Amino acid sequence: MKYFVFIFLFGCGVTAQGVSDESKEDQELDMLLKKAQSNIQVQATLQDAATKEQKKIVTQTISQIVGLKEENKELKIELNETKAKFDSLSFDTIVPFQLLPIPR
Repeated sequence: MKYFVFIFLFGCGVTAQGVSDESKEDQELDMLLKKAQSNIQVQATLQDAATKEQKKIVTQTISQIVGLKEENKELKIELNETKAKFDSLSFDTIVPFQLLPIPR
């Protein structure tokens, strides 16, 4: 019987203590750690997406640069051909050609 009374009093004492401030602080700390972990996961996901977009933009820029270089080469060739045509033209007239401005 002594043991039952002892167990009863011990049980009442444990339940009467309630939640201590330290355990509340521990719970808050655990919640903050969970939030930090979820933020880290979100940041990792965003970083992966940003890296993919960056690679996509770099690839597009490189292809545009290569295309513009090719276009530049073609235009230089066309300009040289046009210059050669103008240099090869000979005029049989005595009066030299003059380009006059257009009056307004």
